[in-house]
Amino acid sequence: MPLYVGYKLWQKVEATKKRYKERRSIENPQKHFYMLTGTLRCSHCGNKLSGDTRPKTGKQVYFCAKKSRDWVKEKILDSDKWKRGRVCAMIRSLNLPETDDIVWNAVLDVMTKSVILKEQVKSKTFEQFGKARLDEEQTNSAKLKIKNLQKQVTKLNEALALVETNRILERVSSEQYPLIKANITDERIALEAEIEQIQEEIDGVARHKKWVDWVGTFKDQIANQKKFTPEQKKMFLEGLLTGIDVRLVDAKTHELTINFQLPIVNDTLEYLKKDKKSGSYVVHEGSRSLVVEQFTDRGSKKKDV
Repeated sequence: MPLYVGYKLWQKVEATKKRYKERRSIENPQKHFYMLTGTLRCSHCGNKLSGDTRPKTGKQVYFCAKKSRDWVKEKILDSDKWKRGRVCAMIRSLNLPETDDIVWNAVLDVMTKSVILKEQVKSKTFEQFGKARLDEEQTNSAKLKIKNLQKQVTKLNEALALVETNRILERVSSEQYPLIKANITDERIALEAEIEQIQEEIDGVARHKKWVDWVGTFKDQIANQKKFTPEQKKMFLEGLLTGIDVRLVDAKTHELTINFQLPIVNDTLEYLKKDKKSGSYVVHEGSRSLVVEQFTDRGSKKKDV
């Protein structure tokens, strides 16, 4: 997955997931959002990890739900129900906020250092550098169109806020709410995609006047991803990763193997002229996996695999 992520990609992702989200919202509405559900896998039994918010303390955790799922599927003897490790060796849950932070920061760290991703941004930037010029009149017209589109986005944001208010005040049914919200969100994403496309055309003019610092562009991309909402982070990780395998090492340690779509962990760049760090070079692929150890008493340690 390329690092250069725009609203066009988000629009496609939203469209493919819309029906699934609507069905899940109606059939099994969730009170809480869990960023890594669907991505975390139990290395001991192969099941996806679930998220949970403890009602009394409010503590949020990820845990292997195989035992509770098996209770539903088959009858368990009362004497066996509470035996630790009877169904799965994952007998310790993970602190949810800490796990989210560790995974997100580890992924951003890999992306920041990746030569392959920098090359992708470089190619994208230089591709845009070659765009045809817009004259002054076309540029002004494009800016005006962006201004009008932004007003429409503001109205849609206000509509989303109103829908949320009506949901809280129970003025809209639980069946209608996810559908209304999804439709408004789709409209907003489409407008934002159009704004981005027009802005790229305008920026293409500026890039003809001044050579683009593509390394700076790369840093800007990373900075933008640091500002992602939890929902955007979830979508981004689902596109960048094939999954995260979780193994319980001991009572205080979980081992998380973060698996990337691309071989970007410790990838390297080698210049063909050894005595000069310029000119022709080749990019060497790295690993597709990074292991992070999470400790119960906070903190993490990384190692490549």
